[in-house]
Amino acid sequence: MKNALKLILTLLVAVVIGLCLGACNKEEEHSHSAVKVEQTEAGCLTDGRLEHWSCSGCSKIFSDPACAKETTLDALKVPAKGHSPEADDGDCTTAVKCASCDVITTEAKDAHTPEADDGDCTTSVKCEDCNFITTEARAAHSLEADDGDCTTERGCTVCSATAIEARPAHNPEEDDGDCTTAVICSNCEVITTEAKDVHISEADDGDCTTAAKCENCDFITIEPRAAHTPEADDGDCTTAVKCSNCDVITIEAKDVHISEADDGDCTTAIKCANCDEILTDAQPEHVDEALDGVCDVCQKPIDYVDVKETSTIYIFTAQG
Repeated sequence: MKNALKLILTLLVAVVIGLCLGACNKEEEHSHSAVKVEQTEAGCLTDGRLEHWSCSGCSKIFSDPACAKETTLDALKVPAKGHSPEADDGDCTTAVKCASCDVITTEAKDAHTPEADDGDCTTSVKCEDCNFITTEARAAHSLEADDGDCTTERGCTVCSATAIEARPAHNPEEDDGDCTTAVICSNCEVITTEAKDVHISEADDGDCTTAAKCENCDFITIEPRAAHTPEADDGDCTTAVKCSNCDVITIEAKDVHISEADDGDCTTAIKCANCDEILTDAQPEHVDEALDGVCDVCQKPIDYVDVKETSTIYIFTAQG
């Protein structure tokens, strides 16, 4: 039994070796018949092939027409190029196609999706997926009605932005120094200091040569006179002379009259040395009851010219 098996195995080996030797001899005797295969260009998603030659007898592949350089299809493969997207117009609602074929490389969105709005209408709003402007920016804010107060901010009527900032405080314009004139803010029409209805004079010092001012400002309510105007003088130096426009005394009153020098003649009046006030009246004539030629009052000698006789005394009239 064992010998039979050995015999069978020996026969099988001999057959295999014979077949192999026969095939080798057969190949050595084959002459290739080359058929050219044109090059195929690679597509976006499909591989291409370099030109090559295939033997019509044994189907082997060669890279040369002489069939001396055997190769394989994998070695001849030209890889697919992949899609080449055309220029993007920047609008996500427009599809982007391949420049080599009509395949869409980027799908178009149904609509733009606006990015978060900053609340300022002078800033444009763009799509969050592309640079397309979904809301155009305004050239300037549309100011809401002005209330005339520069310390109040002014908003935009279109958006919530502050178009004009509020000033921290009013800036009063230059004061003209008259309290009956209102002081207005230099930036708006707001009155920073109300006008008084009328000037209120400060206390009068009673002197017409002194100006009277308003107690609220420097406005002169009564102009000063250049000088006092004395009232009519009564001719008595013991009476003061006042200004006719105020109570200021222009000439002080003397305490008493001062007699002028007495000439010693009783027929001459004695006046005040400072005024025309008569302090001692003049006698109408000298009196000489003793008939001694001397005045009984002033002791002046009497130079008689004529004599008038009366019932009781003689009155002599002096010459000169």
